[in-house]
Amino acid sequence: MPSLAALSFDGPIDPHFSKEPTAILLLIIAAFFVFFGLFSQLIRGRYFIPSPVLAIVLGIVLGPKGLGLLATAATGTDGWVNGSEGSEARELLAWFCRIVLGIQVLSAGLNLPSRWVTIKQNLTTLLTLLLPVMASASLLSALFAYLIIPDLTFFEAMVIGSCLGPTDPVLAGSVIKGHFAERHVAPELRNVLLAESGVNDGLGTPFLYLSLSLLFAFSDLKTHSPKTGGGIVGHYLVSVILWNVLVSFLVGVTIGYMLLKLLKFSRDRKWIDENSTLVFGVAVSIGLVGITTMMDTNQLLCCFVAGCVLNWEHDMGAVLNNQFSEGLDNVMDIVIFTFLGAVLPFDTWRGENSPTSFGKLCGVAALVILFRRLPAVLLCRKGLPSIGKYGEVIFAGWFGPIGIGALYYSLEASEKLPGSIDLEQQTFQIVSFLVFISVLVHGLTIPFFLLLTLFFPNLAPYLLGDRSDVGEDFGQQGHLSHLIDTANDSSNESERSPLIKRGQEQRNGTSA
Repeated sequence: MPSLAALSFDGPIDPHFSKEPTAILLLIIAAFFVFFGLFSQLIRGRYFIPSPVLAIVLGIVLGPKGLGLLATAATGTDGWVNGSEGSEARELLAWFCRIVLGIQVLSAGLNLPSRWVTIKQNLTTLLTLLLPVMASASLLSALFAYLIIPDLTFFEAMVIGSCLGPTDPVLAGSVIKGHFAERHVAPELRNVLLAESGVNDGLGTPFLYLSLSLLFAFSDLKTHSPKTGGGIVGHYLVSVILWNVLVSFLVGVTIGYMLLKLLKFSRDRKWIDENSTLVFGVAVSIGLVGITTMMDTNQLLCCFVAGCVLNWEHDMGAVLNNQFSEGLDNVMDIVIFTFLGAVLPFDTWRGENSPTSFGKLCGVAALVILFRRLPAVLLCRKGLPSIGKYGEVIFAGWFGPIGIGALYYSLEASEKLPGSIDLEQQTFQIVSFLVFISVLVHGLTIPFFLLLTLFFPNLAPYLLGDRSDVGEDFGQQGHLSHLIDTANDSSNESERSPLIKRGQEQRNGTSA
């Protein structure tokens, strides 16, 4: 019998570990999910760091600029910068974004209180956020890109701005779900942000197609789109407003109502068990994406409307949007943000002579983050009857994150642009940078504010409502030892805030 040392591995079994980057990738991703699962309450429930922040960092580490494990045919060897990844990879990512967003917006409809959108003040608030606020966000984003990015025409900038208009339901979930939202965000404000993030991803299509129509009409791009004013208006009303919006709305209402009746019929007769409802919402959203894609109409609006109709009865949202569905949503969110981190075009951002260099993109990002949404929300405050306090209006104006929806629309725009490689590249480079910055800024806003109110507790009523126990949101005071010691070193006993003194007393074992 031959010894183990004499055995040859030249056949089907190859022990060379370095030849299996896919296995290493799977191991790292699995380890990330295990780590996140073990410490999810600590990460999200105590320090309020949303999963997209960690996922996009993981994608950067695994991508071409890190370990190179995600440098595949989908990402390209240098990331997504020159179009060499091919149309198939773009189409794959577009489909992935479409499915993730479809699940998220249908989940938003299921999570809203039953018939929430039919209440007059809620509908008024929602329409204000969807029309003047969203239009302002798109136009201001376009203006900032036009002023800073060289050789970019205003209509090309409008295409980019329309991608940045919608808010992201994944990132918005970090402030409308979980421990922080339950303690500091009013339920009605959570419902407003949830409804807006669900529906405006679908209503971003009219803004995108209007921008594309104007670009085609006033540029030399070869396209069959109408060039005259009457032709543009007629084509827009029929193809976009009538077919893409109204038909999508009717399909969502019809299918949602039919499924609601079938589900009630089956439940009343006890024909369906609990396990069969675990992925019902996910299956419905995927099916709706398929149907509306074949019809060439609006997938996301249809999914949100169907979710609202499915939740028309008081208990259906709780039945369908169970823990398993939420866990599956979270897995898909992490995967898509990990992939986004891997395809970020860092080489282009670092190019000093590039139109989309790091300095120019930082200028656009700063203006977009600060002025894209908040001023418009403040100006339209009277049209937001569901949002009462001034601090809540500021909160709603700030938390309009840019995420997967913007990435999806940038890919949609690339499909419609006839052979304009430069514009395709610039659109993705600018939008992906804004998504990256928004994930970091909006994702880390809550931890930053809590740290701020720890040292300046008088800010808490303005930032987080009338709260005097903000420090408790970081968990046990042992986690605040370093912060308390730092504050104590820089202030004497008479100058310390009651919040810091209470933390010191509790750490020393005395009651406040």
